[in-house]
Amino acid sequence: MVSEALFPADTGSGNRSRVVEPGDGAALTVLGDRYVLKVETGETRGSLTTIEPGCGPPPHRHRREDETVYIPDGAFEFRIGDQTLQVGAGAFVYAPREQGSAHVR
Repeated sequence: MVSEALFPADTGSGNRSRVVEPGDGAALTVLGDRYVLKVETGETRGSLTTIEPGCGPPPHRHRREDETVYIPDGAFEFRIGDQTLQVGAGAFVYAPREQGSAHVR
């Protein structure tokens, strides 16, 4: 697992869970590369974690940070609070802090 801050932390935090489907999100081009923003820096506080396929933490609750998951391929079951989401390739899941989550492969 790799964690890194991509941008300086911004003020504020997201206040709702959501799934951003493939093709959705704000697109922009930087130095010729196309990027699609699934949530804004202020919502994620500028942090990113990459988890290898087949890995993932047990059910847990973040007290200080929000959680996002991008599924590049395959299918994934993700739990946020008492809600279970079935998501596929290209989906993006956002879970604000204190809601509790689980990655179910």
